[in-house]
This record gives sequence, C-alpha cells and structure tokens, in this order.
Amino acid sequence: HIAKSGLLAPANPPIREEGLAFDRDAKMPLYASSGIPEAWLVDLNLKTITIYTQPEGAVYTHQEIFGPGATIPLYQFGEAQLVLRDLGF
Repeated sequence: HIAKSGLLAPANPPIREEGLAFDRDAKMPLYASSGIPEAWLVDLNLKTITIYTQPEGAVYTHQEIFGPGATIPLYQFGEAQLVLRDLGF
C-alpha cells in the first residue's frame, strides 16, 4: 500500500493494544458525555465489536460484545444486519 506521503505502508499494520485502550478509556467517556447514543469499538486482534449504548453522563450504561460469526442488528436501518463473517471476523 502507498500512503498519502508516497511512502510504502505495511499492508497489515500491527494493531496496538494501547490504541484500543485509549479509545475505550478516553474516547468512549467523551462520546457518552457528548450524548452520542451509540458508539462502536472494533478490536481487530480479537475480531470483536463492542457496541456501547444508553449514555448517562460520561458513561455508557449498556454494552454488548459481538464476536466472530455474530450478526449485529442495525435497528436504525429497519431490519438490516451486519454479518461479521462478511468482514472476515
């Protein structure tokens, strides 16, 4: 892959646990406190998607983890679903 800078970038860059922890521990509270009703956190190492809902203050009071092979209902789009297997999970 060629990055915008013109330099070669690895096709499969390593996923850093520190980035995931920062997203979970720093960004999710910001999203909740901003009233964002639903936020997704994708863990490419574990091949899971955690969906956070029901924000109260700086906390999401509900979270659901979907693992490999799971189907995620997309309620805001009627009966649409996201099949994780289709994403390589």
